Amino acid sequence: MWNKLFSVISMAAILTALLAVSPAGANANDEGTFVSGVNQARAAKGLPALTVDTQLISLARGWSNKMNAGVCGEGNNICHASPISAGVTHDWAKLGENVGTGPDVKSVMDAFIASPGHYANIIDPAFTHVGIGVVWDGARLYVTQRFMKLQPAATTTTTAAPPTTTIPVTQLGTDAPAPAPAPAPAAAPATTAAPAPAPAPTTTTEAPEPVRVAPPVGNDRATVLVGALHAVD
Repeated sequence: MWNKLFSVISMAAILTALLAVSPAGANANDEGTFVSGVNQARAAKGLPALTVDTQLISLARGWSNKMNAGVCGEGNNICHASPISAGVTHDWAKLGENVGTGPDVKSVMDAFIASPGHYANIIDPAFTHVGIGVVWDGARLYVTQRFMKLQPAATTTTTAAPPTTTIPVTQLGTDAPAPAPAPAPAAAPATTAAPAPAPAPTTTTEAPEPVRVAPPVGNDRATVLVGALHAVD
């Protein structure tokens, strides 16, 4: 479903935002393709597109670089940032993260869509913003998808009243309940092994790069604050 083409105007807007913050080593074109895939999956469910956030892009690229550098261990391993809220200065209410590695954008995106947990992050109606970071290491890419829901804006409205009557202020922006705490991230990333290549008849060919995706992770602000208090204790 995700590999249907988005409109040229939408893709151009995504690439403009990505290129504006693209350092050496990052691939804005591939990041734009991932964003399009995410928004196409959401559109198929009748959900609005996510807005690209430059801070989330920078944090996602930073984590993809760290995975490429071996922060998760040897052997093309992948893992989640801990906590995923590190570096986020927005007044956020909920965060989510998908990470993966593989030979190309389509293979990894297909793996995300096929995984119930990763797909749940992608089509979560609570999320409003996204930032995706892609880093290549030879023929293999590392990708981090960061999702965010902001705290509702605090707005009030007051209705004019006669001099002897006071109208109470109505608090807006609280129409949705706070999100349920997401499951804690797995201690070690799970891997999805690619199928073994078929033996070549007369010539040898290099085996395809396997696609790996770590179990998805998400936190609401209450979960993060409780975790921080436990760490202090």
